[in-house]
Amino acid sequence: MNMFVTRNGKEEKLAIKSIGWFKPKQIWLGDEMLGLMPSQSQLRKGVILKAVDGSELSIKLTTFPAQLLFMFNGSPVRGSASDPNEQIKAAYYLMMFICALNFLLGSIAYFGEVPALLNVGFGFYNLIIGTLYLVLLYIGYDAKMFVPLVVGLIIFCADALMMLNVMIQLKQPNPGPIIVRIFFIIGWAKGCIAARKQGH
Repeated sequence: MNMFVTRNGKEEKLAIKSIGWFKPKQIWLGDEMLGLMPSQSQLRKGVILKAVDGSELSIKLTTFPAQLLFMFNGSPVRGSASDPNEQIKAAYYLMMFICALNFLLGSIAYFGEVPALLNVGFGFYNLIIGTLYLVLLYIGYDAKMFVPLVVGLIIFCADALMMLNVMIQLKQPNPGPIIVRIFFIIGWAKGCIAARKQGH
């Protein structure tokens, strides 16, 4: 992960360096070592590291989803999970993954006539959904546009509700796929919010 901050008008690299097995990692800002990577319990509460010139680097570990958020003097660190551009990229990568998954499972179920997949709703429907995602990616990926991203999220949420309905009808409760989709929705929604704020 390449992370950068601007300090005194100069761009500097923020690096996390390993110094050996079972030893805390070092956090460097340019040529200055800010300190050692705190423990998970400390990171969950949030930690602030100060540079010699008084600049502050705050680090916080979120749990849902698990991410390290870096802020430098109150602004997101470029290249980190706090960076709006990275959140937009992550949301589009999620859409790519879901698009490919729909094509894969839909093709196996429809062309392979696999009963186990057909019985839970996979098939030609997924090929249509995959095509919709592909169109949205074609329209919005390069410019990281907001509208294709939010339309994709709406389709994904609707698809999740349909899957839940199928599970209820078949009386086959399986919280695993729903939990995974919730994680995806959170990451996707962050990307939508970031794209909206960025004016894409």
